Amino acid sequence: PRELWDYVYPEHYSMIERKNIWRRWDPIIPMQIIDDRLLDLAVAFWTDSDSALLKAHRRLETIVRERIGANGDMDAKGGASRIYALAFQGDAPKLIWEGLGAAERQGRASLFIGAVGAHRNARAHREIEASAGDLLSEFLLINHLYQLERNAVEAPSSADKNDTPIDP
Repeated sequence: PRELWDYVYPEHYSMIERKNIWRRWDPIIPMQIIDDRLLDLAVAFWTDSDSALLKAHRRLETIVRERIGANGDMDAKGGASRIYALAFQGDAPKLIWEGLGAAERQGRASLFIGAVGAHRNARAHREIEASAGDLLSEFLLINHLYQLERNAVEAPSSADKNDTPIDP
């Protein structure tokens, strides 16, 4: 036998299961890649995954809100989507990823806003029935957003861009 499923008798698995035999095991959290700010939620994830996911979303929103100084800011009303738009979108975002073009920056900003629309809002407003794999996928998406946020830097202000030293 050359592959794992060659050791398994065909009558035990359908053809689909034989293509991805790993689906027979429970999903596990790859702790090595989890952002430090999510470790407490990752450890307790399988006990109450819904709560862990909501807390992860709220925590990320708070982190970004504080980074852009939007605490109590009238422009920041409207929830996480608005916070992420202020932080990462438009002609004058407050946070950027250095070395990326405008399209890549916009794509990353869209990931933040899309995660709110696709996952956080639904979870905040109703009970979600999801498989263990779906729950873990959402947690790993949030983890990815944490990593993107960590790599974002403060955008230079327009004053910084226009400041040119004058030689005496």
